[in-house]
Amino acid sequence: MPIVETCSLAGDRSPGLALLDAHNAQLFIAPSPFARETAALAAPPPVGSRQLAPREKLFAQGDAAEQVFDVVEGSAMILRELSRGQRQIVDIAGPGRVVGFCVGERHDCTAVTLTSCVVRARARQPGAEDVYMLAEIQRLRDLAALLGRKTAMERLATFLMEMIGDDFDFDKPLDFPVCRQEIADYLGLVIETVSRNFVALRRRGVIEPASRESVYILDSCALSLIAAGLARD
Repeated sequence: MPIVETCSLAGDRSPGLALLDAHNAQLFIAPSPFARETAALAAPPPVGSRQLAPREKLFAQGDAAEQVFDVVEGSAMILRELSRGQRQIVDIAGPGRVVGFCVGERHDCTAVTLTSCVVRARARQPGAEDVYMLAEIQRLRDLAALLGRKTAMERLATFLMEMIGDDFDFDKPLDFPVCRQEIADYLGLVIETVSRNFVALRRRGVIEPASRESVYILDSCALSLIAAGLARD
C-alpha cells in the first residue's frame, strides 16, 4: 500500500494522523497479521481443499452451515439475496480471510468466487470460531463507519487501494475482479456515481483507463490521500 507520510499532506494534519487515517481507510479485504495468527491458533484443522473457477458458488444462502472456508488464493464476494431477485454485496474476501460464518445452522449469505480460487474447508466447532467472529464483527463495524462518513470518491479510492495490495506492478493495469455495477453495490453507490468518479480520478491524473474493467494507477500517492480524506480539492 502507498505510504501517505511521503506525500504532501493537506491542512495541519500530522504524518502520524495521516498514516492512521490511511490505515483506517482500508476496506479490510485481508485481516491484520495479528488477527490472522491469533485466529489460526484457535481454528480446527482443515478437512479438505477445493479449487473453484471464477463465478462459481462456494455456498448458497440457506445451505446448511457445516463448514467455514479459508481463502488461500483468489477472491470471493459475499452477497445477501434480497426480495424480488435483488442482491447486496456485503463483503469481498481475499487470501487470508475466512468466510462462511453465520449465527444459525444455515448460511445467511451466498459466496461466489470472483477469480480462480483455492479454499480450505474447516468443520465448524463450538467455541473455535470465537476469535474469527470477533475479528469479523470489528471489521464490519469499521467498514460501516467508513462508508457512512466517506464521500463517493473517497470510497472508490479506498476500493482501488485495496485492489492494489502490497506487490502490485504499476507498469501493468489493475484488473478488477468485479464489474462496475458490483463495485457500486459494494460501496453503497449507484453505477452512474461510480462512473463519474472514475472520470474525475482520470481528470486529476490519478488513473488512466486501460479498459472498462481495468485502469493504470498513475499516482498512488494522490490515491492514498483521497482515500484518507486528505486530498486538496
